[in-house]
Amino acid sequence: VVIVPLLILITKMPARMAAATSLATLILTSLMGVIRFAGSDHIDWVAAIVIGTPAIVGVLIGIRFQKRLPAEWLILGFGLFVVVIGLKMVFAL
Repeated sequence: VVIVPLLILITKMPARMAAATSLATLILTSLMGVIRFAGSDHIDWVAAIVIGTPAIVGVLIGIRFQKRLPAEWLILGFGLFVVVIGLKMVFAL
């Protein structure tokens, strides 16, 4: 949630590139976490598959969908998403 806006604002990276770069960093950090915990009983592999499979499908659908939207709409949508989540967090206190 923080990486995409920072990449757009600080590096002036285009929105699509910022989103893709953010996903690449998630892959790397997630991979390191999985490697670290793979030998322990801290990963529920069934839950990971049950949650991860629809997430992969959602990503594939999202990639096709975002290609058809202007970058400005993506930025606006992401901004609204962050505001809604922030409000939910504030009012959940």
